[in-house]
Amino acid sequence: MNAARYLLVLSLCLSHAAAAHAQSEPPPSPPTPVHEPAVSVPTLGDVSRIGEPPGADAPLPTPDAALASDRDADAAAHFARAVELYQEGAYQPALIEFQQAHATSPDYRLLYNIAQTHRKLQDYLGAIRSYEGYLAQGGAEIADERRQQVEAHLASLRTRVGQVSISVNVPGVEIYVDETKVGVSPLSSPVPANVGRHRVVARAADGSSDSALVEVAGGERSQVTLQLAPRPVPRAPAPVAAVAPVPAPPRVPVAPPSTHAWSTARKGAIVTWAAGGAALVAGGIAGIRTKRSNDELDDLLAVEGVDRSALADQRDSVRRLSLATDVLLVTGAAALVTGTVLWLLDPGGERNVKAASATSRLRLEVGPASLGMRGRF
Repeated sequence: MNAARYLLVLSLCLSHAAAAHAQSEPPPSPPTPVHEPAVSVPTLGDVSRIGEPPGADAPLPTPDAALASDRDADAAAHFARAVELYQEGAYQPALIEFQQAHATSPDYRLLYNIAQTHRKLQDYLGAIRSYEGYLAQGGAEIADERRQQVEAHLASLRTRVGQVSISVNVPGVEIYVDETKVGVSPLSSPVPANVGRHRVVARAADGSSDSALVEVAGGERSQVTLQLAPRPVPRAPAPVAAVAPVPAPPRVPVAPPSTHAWSTARKGAIVTWAAGGAALVAGGIAGIRTKRSNDELDDLLAVEGVDRSALADQRDSVRRLSLATDVLLVTGAAALVTGTVLWLLDPGGERNVKAASATSRLRLEVGPASLGMRGRF
């Protein structure tokens, strides 16, 4: 921190030395370190000399000589870029960097640089505002010579700024000058503007708008009147004549839809019957093929000297088909019987069998080689 203070004092002394040399005075003796109380936020040095006319004041100091925190380091980086851009004549980017440096580490002396850059951009209104901020924030810290110089700049710049009185026939409308919002109608005072031509726009919330071009002369006031379509006044709804209620037609009783559904047992009976029928059909087909295969076997037996292996194959085919026929027919018949039993034993069928169940008795008997049904109806 002592080194930073030393560099700060050295930078200030070099600035005074250059100013004295510009006035053809002998340079002052080298400064000695001065022990000053520590400040809470380090400053950027005498940065306010940037942008002055050549020879008016001391040359630029190094911006990061007195920075000690990360925030001030960021501000110094923006400041250094602003100085470089300013010296290259890129005033618009330089203005952005100066403003960012001031936003990062506020120092009233940066407002002087911002005002000088506004002058280069011929934004006289922006220069006036920055100069006024510089004088207001600097107060007694600003030297008399610098204050007089700034006041002279202000007197010159005010001759390059006029005013625009804007009136709109609809209240509550946003008003823009060169796409910059300046207020909502009705405005309480005229809007300051640089000399030249400007576009004034009034935009309503419903999307309607009106615009006009205005020529502004220095020190004079121009008048602009914008006309928007008046907003429609909402109408109260017309009274509706009372209508006598129409009596509802008499209700005709409608029978509820049938909710009858087959029970699980009867569904099983139907499925069993279908399976049994399919088995019987398949058994019939197998029986036909068995008959044909048996006829072919008889034909082979009638032929003398037939190959014994062919006869054996044919006999095996007849046996397989005969066995398949028997199995399918027996399975189909058993399925039909089972389905019938399920249908008759179901107490929740389509017919009301609950009353009959009290007097009917039905029992299924299954033996080792028999299947029977015994009951009383």
